[in-house]
Amino acid sequence: MSIVVHVEASQLARFERKLLAFDAVYDVQCKEPLLFVKFAPNAQEELIRLCFQGRIAAQRVYQVNASCSDAGWIAWSQEMNKDKENRVFKVMAYPNHLQQKLVEMIAHEGFRVHPKDYTHELHVVYAAPLFLFGVIERNGEFGHVDEILNVPCRAYHKLAEALADCVPFKDGYHALDIGASPGGWTEFLAKNGAHVVAVDPGEITVHVENIIHLPMLLEQAFDHLKTMKKFDLCVCDINIRPHKMAQLIASVAPFLHPNATVVLTFKLSRRPTQTAVDEAFNSVCKTLSKGFHEFKLTWLHANTINERTLFAKKKAFV
Repeated sequence: MSIVVHVEASQLARFERKLLAFDAVYDVQCKEPLLFVKFAPNAQEELIRLCFQGRIAAQRVYQVNASCSDAGWIAWSQEMNKDKENRVFKVMAYPNHLQQKLVEMIAHEGFRVHPKDYTHELHVVYAAPLFLFGVIERNGEFGHVDEILNVPCRAYHKLAEALADCVPFKDGYHALDIGASPGGWTEFLAKNGAHVVAVDPGEITVHVENIIHLPMLLEQAFDHLKTMKKFDLCVCDINIRPHKMAQLIASVAPFLHPNATVVLTFKLSRRPTQTAVDEAFNSVCKTLSKGFHEFKLTWLHANTINERTLFAKKKAFV
């Protein structure tokens, strides 16, 4: 198995040592500013995460498993033509000037290309005299064309992954979505049978019968929430610091059923260190510990580099 890691030139030697310290890596070749890494099977996911962790982090990682001497052959490769009609590609290439040429080339050959709404990534690295390339499915099972082209935002797939074992919801299941606009999480919840109250002054671009939109800030919605059935689930994906999000969750605790589930996204600094992640987690747990427990922090496939997803349960008795 192989990856190509793009690293700041001044950090090449340090990054090479970092990779060689990883047990599954058995060969690293340097060609500034790239590191060509060979590793044992089944270690790819962990290795890629390692590349983006810590003070010395990669700028980009290319996953490659094939090569050719002419870039024109990439569009004809078996990797590109599997289930072609159901794929949308994003191209990631080194050097940068190669990227637009590849976009134009595969579009000319009938492939759909989009920089944001895509199901697969095409990774290409020119390492003279060869073009190394690979096709990677986006976020595993959460990257199908019919989903990507018909959901209001990419956040939909985070909640789909987080609650994969919980859907469809039982009859009468009620969910509260805080900061819901544009409606990705709201739509996922509603499509899986939940009655959803979406709180956000912004627009909700979802039109499903079992959604109530409260177009206001959370603190302005309390009088409305008091009149509603208690919620089985509370979710929040607002772009605010974790300790601020914890305060919002604490404020809605009276509106949640005992043992209600909470799912929220930590928005951390770019490429956070493990220390920063731990500090955020401990801060949120401290804020919510009076009314919540069973805290669990995870890094979903659908999370970005600077995101983590927190799960918690409301205590049965406070």
